Amino acid sequence: MKSYLKLTLIVFLPHLIRIVSTCAELGLDSHSSYQEKLQSLSKIQELEQIRCHKDMIISQERKRLGQIYNQKAELCEQISSGRLGKDVTSQDIWLEKAEVCLSLGLYQSTRQLLAEALMVAREFGDKSAEAKSLLSLAALACEEQNYAKAVILLDKAQTLGGDHDFWYQLTLIWVTAVVGQRDQASQTKVMNKPIN
Repeated sequence: MKSYLKLTLIVFLPHLIRIVSTCAELGLDSHSSYQEKLQSLSKIQELEQIRCHKDMIISQERKRLGQIYNQKAELCEQISSGRLGKDVTSQDIWLEKAEVCLSLGLYQSTRQLLAEALMVAREFGDKSAEAKSLLSLAALACEEQNYAKAVILLDKAQTLGGDHDFWYQLTLIWVTAVVGQRDQASQTKVMNKPIN
């Protein structure tokens, strides 16, 4: 019953205000039975105000939760596509791990990490990660003294290109590979030279 009465007052409030306004223009404002109702209806009731503020807070909280949900969904999508953040990909993490493994002499782990990073980079068309993977595989080949393989990998990496650090690393590894090939060739000549 109370909700029906409130609904009726809300519907008729504009009419009631017009009636009181007209009565005031005619000088009948002190005699209007609607004047008292208008005073109570024209003020924002405390309970209505509390309810309204509560609804606003709930609405803001829903928006905030919706944004959080959307961010989580976006993060899940980024993770599933290999993108973990603006500049960090799963391939980048694997490349970093591979670099550490290579420095520790863990060649098998390095090879596995680099192979996975290379495969994912190619799948997603990430040329930068692909070039870094090839560059790291060339460094691994040099560590294993497989210089011919290192040169082949460097040729592939060179076609993809990269930033200044990429070119610096490529040059260092290339020098190592070429010098390594020459050393192997000179050792082969010495070993194959007939002894008199």
